[in-house]
Amino acid sequence: MTTLFFYSCGFSQNENTEMTDDDRLMLLRLLIYSEENNDAVFELIDRNWEDGMIAPIVEIQRLISDRVLFKRINTLLKEKTGQRHNEFFEWMDWLWEAKIPNEPYYPINPISNLKKLSGVAWYKMVFLH
Repeated sequence: MTTLFFYSCGFSQNENTEMTDDDRLMLLRLLIYSEENNDAVFELIDRNWEDGMIAPIVEIQRLISDRVLFKRINTLLKEKTGQRHNEFFEWMDWLWEAKIPNEPYYPINPISNLKKLSGVAWYKMVFLH
């Protein structure tokens, strides 16, 4: 199932080679949009895990309304990070302190960028956009 899913989604390489940045970005998108193939998506994320996935997955978790998917994503984050957070803001607090690398497919780390903003700039970015 995973091999067929891998090819049908248009990944640039087969499942036995290293994923490209475009593949990783597509995989993160599929986490939201592929309800039918979530098992395959989670399997691919598990096999291709890198710490740079943490920040975008935390953001994805914030955007979804499906509680089952939310819990599954939270379980994945707990397994991969060793943390025991249950809510978005707990993860954000942890990310604020952690030194998680940015990946090319997710070049903007909102946490590190927020640290550089003044209070007024942060307010405008968060509430006026």
